[in-house]
Amino acid sequence: MGDPDTSGVTSLDLAREAALSIATVAVGVGDRVAYHALTPGGRNLPSGGGSRHLARLRDVIGATDAADGDSRYLRAPIVPPGSIIFVLSTFVEGVAARLATRWRASGHAVVAVDVLPDPDTARLSREQRIALRTLLAERSDILLDLRHAGVEVVSWADPDVDIAMRLAALRQQRARAVRR
Repeated sequence: MGDPDTSGVTSLDLAREAALSIATVAVGVGDRVAYHALTPGGRNLPSGGGSRHLARLRDVIGATDAADGDSRYLRAPIVPPGSIIFVLSTFVEGVAARLATRWRASGHAVVAVDVLPDPDTARLSREQRIALRTLLAERSDILLDLRHAGVEVVSWADPDVDIAMRLAALRQQRARAVRR
């Protein structure tokens, strides 16, 4: 599961786990699910439902690799009205957050799923710890901006993530119903 040069669970491991969990629940209740890796050359799977589609999702999600440093996306996927969009990211850069905010501003229900694992700081130098604190502070600002824009933010590392995900989806559905 993760990079052999690192120890522990990576954000990509958590993102794959979260994506498959969300897809499994959605397909299980009869919803249609699409998958888009928002990186150049990222894997995509159009909307579908049922057990065969879930098997395809499992394959595509499992084959998703980390971005090669270029976090730009070519074009945002078109999302049908009434969809709930789950954006999975570490949110250490603003790219995923800008996309989530843009979707939210256009009236879509958006849940930002934070997949950053707890950092292991044991082997970091003093300078690296300072850099990490700075990065995490900037990331906190990004997450706060998402909340202010009406995007639900859920941490996949939260022990009660299943409850948090249900509540986030419910709040987004209610907010969408009020806007209609």
